Amino acid sequence: EHHRFTAEERQQLEGLADMAALALDNARLLDTLGAAKRVWEQTFDAIPDGIIVHDDRMRVVRCNMAAAEAMGLHPSDVAGLSCAVAFARLFGERAAAYHMRPGTPRTTSSFELQAEDGRRYLVAVAPLSSLEPGAWSPESEEKEAEAPASNSSWSVITWSDITTLAEVQEQLARSRRLATIGQLAAGVAHEINNPLAAITTCAEATLRDLNSDPATADAARERQWDYYLEEIVRQALRCKQITRGLLDLSRQKRARRDPVDLNRVVAQAAQLFERRGQESGARFEVVADPAVGEVATDEAMVRQ
Repeated sequence: EHHRFTAEERQQLEGLADMAALALDNARLLDTLGAAKRVWEQTFDAIPDGIIVHDDRMRVVRCNMAAAEAMGLHPSDVAGLSCAVAFARLFGERAAAYHMRPGTPRTTSSFELQAEDGRRYLVAVAPLSSLEPGAWSPESEEKEAEAPASNSSWSVITWSDITTLAEVQEQLARSRRLATIGQLAAGVAHEINNPLAAITTCAEATLRDLNSDPATADAARERQWDYYLEEIVRQALRCKQITRGLLDLSRQKRARRDPVDLNRVVAQAAQLFERRGQESGARFEVVADPAVGEVATDEAMVRQ
């Protein structure tokens, strides 16, 4: 029916409309805050590094999914634990006893620690100074808890597994050391090879002079001078191969595969040691299989 509103009725309707508009604004605000909260929580849990927030009493207030899974708990079960207990579950009792000592100031810092299982972690601690009193209280959803007087001691602790990164860094450091050794070996090999070449040349020249005269050759064979000179040449050449092996440290040389008479190599090595051990009465007996023949291998490495 047609009705003319009075001034009082219009005033009541305007007040009701204002209240409805305020309620709608609040509902939209709650939806916005809820969506933002869900996005924040999903982002917080999606971070692969562990995150723990603790209050001024060193109690865990909140943690992400990665931290809870590392402790073998649900995030709701982690809330309320002491940081010492959380650290013990994460890194071991010794790490908890050292880094979570009572009275330790919570200042911005980062440090590396090794867990009891051998894995290495980079831990960072950052204080929170902008929280409102009573924020994130574990009891806030269940009952109204008394808000702490100050949140200046609240901190967030994060950690990441750097075991693989540390191993790569150690490998790079070893590579740098090998490169340095290679440079040093190059100089050493050059300096040593020069006198070795002189020794080899002199021994070969002496052996040639001994064999040039039949009488001298007979005397040399009687006193085994020819063997000693030949052994000097062989061992000098062997020293050159050893110095070449120093250079192979930086080049990671692969073994050669050349035809090698193993019985000959064994006989030469045994003969050398037998002559060295004559003074003490040591004797070597070589029992080799004549059917072995030649084998594809690195003669220098086998002799070494």
